[in-house]
Amino acid sequence: MKTRMDRVTLLALCLAVGWAMSGCGSDGGGDDGSDGGTDSGTDAGADSGADTDSDTDSDTDTDGDTDADSDTDSDTDTDGDTDTEDAAADGGDAAVDAGPDAGDSGSDGGLPGDVFFDVDDHTLAVFELDGDTLDSSGNGRDATFLGGTFEDTPLGHRLRLTGADPQGFDWSAYASLLVHPYTIEMILTPDSVSDYQKLFGVDDAADDGWYIYNGGFVAYPETEITNPGIFDGAGLYFALISTDASNIDVYLQGVYLGSTAASFTAPPTSAIFFRDDTNTARGEQLAGLVDAVRISNVARTPAELAVVAARL
Repeated sequence: MKTRMDRVTLLALCLAVGWAMSGCGSDGGGDDGSDGGTDSGTDAGADSGADTDSDTDSDTDTDGDTDADSDTDSDTDTDGDTDTEDAAADGGDAAVDAGPDAGDSGSDGGLPGDVFFDVDDHTLAVFELDGDTLDSSGNGRDATFLGGTFEDTPLGHRLRLTGADPQGFDWSAYASLLVHPYTIEMILTPDSVSDYQKLFGVDDAADDGWYIYNGGFVAYPETEITNPGIFDGAGLYFALISTDASNIDVYLQGVYLGSTAASFTAPPTSAIFFRDDTNTARGEQLAGLVDAVRISNVARTPAELAVVAARL
């Protein structure tokens, strides 16, 4: 009996020792498994869940537009680690920001701030007449505003002329730049095409100059060039291109109409737009809407004129 009890006692002791050893194994498993799970699982979770990407975009393009394309990413990790999730988050920001740049380049691929005329190295001045007679080409060759009102249109403000003096604008300060070759382009809508209505003159006291007259264009006192496309209320795009110092080719809507003497020899002493001279007591004034004028020191090509005509 005593021997039997000893064995039971020994078995109980072994069980107790085994339990203790099992506890030690549980600790090791808890430490290895639980701790490892907490470290790897919690770290990854904290990074993906608690990273805060705050983007401050303040990039300025060469076209003057402010675009969202520069990222300042402030990523805060709860565990202090830097993880691959941060890089992925930043990559997402970059992908989003690429959109506005692509949009801007598409927009800027059109006109550089102007509605009708492109600006290049041969542009002397552009007058889009969007509320003023400033040179929008960037060359600073502004015209002097003489009179008229600026009327709101879908394309911005344009110069409204009633035929009452004073009206138009004066570019005489830069008239000496009008040497051959040159091109003067005008986009306008006359209320009427009957009688003489002066478009351009080189002497405020002389009747010579360019006119709309009786459904045509005339470089007075030369012979009129008529065209059925010149009628009351029609939107007209004239391009007058020098062929030498005293002669010009006349284009309407980008299409050649004919040639004529220019009625002056380049360069002129004055350059006055849309105001009649004192020789006729300013009685031959244009009435209508003027959209834009471009002056160039080159003979514009038919292809260049076609680009403008397609925008009308």
